[in-house]
Amino acid sequence: MSIESPTLLFWLALFLKATMVLSLAAALAALLRRRSAALRHWVWALSLVSLLILPLLALMLPSWSLPWRLELGARNSTGISPFEGHQAGSIGREARSRMGGARQDGVSVFPGRAADEPLKEEPAPLPLGWILAGLWGAGAAIVAGARLIELAEIGRIIRCGRPISQADCDSALDSARRTLGIQSHVRLVASAAIAFPVVWGVRRAVVALPDQAEHWQAQRLQVTLLHELAHVKRRDCWWNLLAQAACVLYWFHPLAWLASARLRLESERASDDWVIVSGVRPHDYAETLLDIIRGASMRGRSLAAPAMAARQGLRSRLASILRRDAERLPPGRAGLTAFAALMALALVPLGAASLVPSPIPVPVHPDSRSDDRLIADLAHPSSQVRKRAAWGLGAAESHPAVPALLQTLGDVDAEVRAMVYWALGEIKDRRAIQPLIAALEEPDDLAREMAVLALGELEDRPASSALAPLLSDPSPGVRSAVAWALGESKGCASRSDLGATLRDPDFSVRAASAEVLGRKRCTGSVPELMTLLEDRSAAVRRESAQALGRIGDPAAVDRLIRLLRDPDPQVRAMAVWSLDEIESR
Repeated sequence: MSIESPTLLFWLALFLKATMVLSLAAALAALLRRRSAALRHWVWALSLVSLLILPLLALMLPSWSLPWRLELGARNSTGISPFEGHQAGSIGREARSRMGGARQDGVSVFPGRAADEPLKEEPAPLPLGWILAGLWGAGAAIVAGARLIELAEIGRIIRCGRPISQADCDSALDSARRTLGIQSHVRLVASAAIAFPVVWGVRRAVVALPDQAEHWQAQRLQVTLLHELAHVKRRDCWWNLLAQAACVLYWFHPLAWLASARLRLESERASDDWVIVSGVRPHDYAETLLDIIRGASMRGRSLAAPAMAARQGLRSRLASILRRDAERLPPGRAGLTAFAALMALALVPLGAASLVPSPIPVPVHPDSRSDDRLIADLAHPSSQVRKRAAWGLGAAESHPAVPALLQTLGDVDAEVRAMVYWALGEIKDRRAIQPLIAALEEPDDLAREMAVLALGELEDRPASSALAPLLSDPSPGVRSAVAWALGESKGCASRSDLGATLRDPDFSVRAASAEVLGRKRCTGSVPELMTLLEDRSAAVRRESAQALGRIGDPAAVDRLIRLLRDPDPQVRAMAVWSLDEIESR
């Protein structure tokens, strides 16, 4: 089938237009990261609604054309094919093999056929467009079936739920409704089939709570109902259904799934904001949320309904809850309407756009600088040129350049020597091991540090014995580099060597050692890392928290929860991330 088939071009145009809409939404959401979650939710919701409208606009509106086609035989302004001057290159060979044949100056370039011989009629093309349509239909049916099963499961939970009629629960529900200004009736049920609260209902809202919710403390119950009724106030069930419909239609597009996930996350954040705006202290709310998650027994269940204790995005939710300067009030209706109108104005011409064939010339790629020239530059009188040459050879990972680089180790300029050590580490040639070990005696701190890092890149375990003495080097940068290099070459076996660096007087060395132990997932280092959570340096506390999250030992949970009150916001955010990592294991 031709690449210019109208059916195929329609699908390709739809994919490109959806990519543009979702990319724009992602960019806007990133720009609005310091604004309210409700505004970012509105951006994602409008983008998903736009996806549903795009096919209708393409079919109903008069189309305008977007040029599209890669024509390998196109000519440039000189009238010469871009490939005719590069017959020896791989690009030229590939282009000529793809062109198959063409007419140049009235002479056929098809071998064995005269110029005036008529071309044979090509066979009927395969209906690739219809095949793709069939594949899309099968995929959409599978995704839609899965979503319908989820909705049926939610309906079963609601139908089989036991009505809650306790006075305390009714009082908490009425209080939450009054706080949020909800006039409609909301039903409250308990179910043994769920482990955390769920709200559902397109016309009549129902809040389903776990069986044990009737025995919850009054504050926990009040906070939970405030969060769930915030979903009712925001009509999140409607938006979730629209997101699921977009995923059915665009099941083949990864950004559609990303947008749906971000929509749900922002809806949870926006409901969290309503809880805090209602007067609940952020730390108390975060602890309540963590308690509900720890008590959940639903083992990875994911429902289409909004769920307060969903594990997805827990880290960012807790970080948003604990941010003191977060904007929590939703934008006004006038602002949201104006934003939707602007997006509709941009969507109409995009939806009417279509792809048509148009020749696009192929650019000629310039030749790159050869390794031989860079090797010659290692002897240049200018130290700047020698540094650039060493960097270029390292970036190219040029093994033929290793002998020349080794000869440059005696350069008078310490910065040149440091760049040469870096290049040898990037190339990872074992001929450099002994010269790099000798370079550990470098008088210059930067050069010595680069030599250590290069040995770490080579991951040579016998060479690590030469690194251990540098743990007492006077330069903190060298000691940090040694900690990293020992981790690369010895893994968790370096724990005994790194014990002293965890108590190093310089915070950067302690932080580097904690990072190594976490990256290598050294389970035996958990006690030392928990001790570092009380370090005077915020960088050390942050790296230690991240290391504990990577290791995933539940023994660190209590200490990490305490870290949620750390004065440094980055440390608090890392504690949230680590708790999320441990909970997900």
